[in-house]
Amino acid sequence: MWRRVVATGEIDDYGLVKRPETGPVKPGALRINLEQLDGGTRVTFEGAIDENSDLEALFAKLGGNTTFDMKGVERVNSMGVHRWIPLVTRFSSQHPLVIENISYALVQNANVVANLFGAARVRSCMAPYFCPGC
Repeated sequence: MWRRVVATGEIDDYGLVKRPETGPVKPGALRINLEQLDGGTRVTFEGAIDENSDLEALFAKLGGNTTFDMKGVERVNSMGVHRWIPLVTRFSSQHPLVIENISYALVQNANVVANLFGAARVRSCMAPYFCPGC
């Protein structure tokens, strides 16, 4: 059974990940939920991966088997991608990482950015469907 882990440091009591110099949390800020299971950690993302996201603090708290649930990522900008790639590449080369429910915002980036998920195993993604008959 999963249980909520209260994160400390750069991740506040609400699960918000923010850079300390940005001040108050802005709408759309990256919010995470860390859940611990005997076999590993599940990280659920919500909001934006951008220049205000302190991803270093998140990755510093992780180790071992990890699953990222990315369905709540609403948007990603170039600075977010720039900070994300070295962290996920380093982490996934040292620990088993599974990424699932990749949001459409991340799918669009994955199509144009090399190595967006490092050595992680991608389990599932979201994509729009267009039915020409409808």
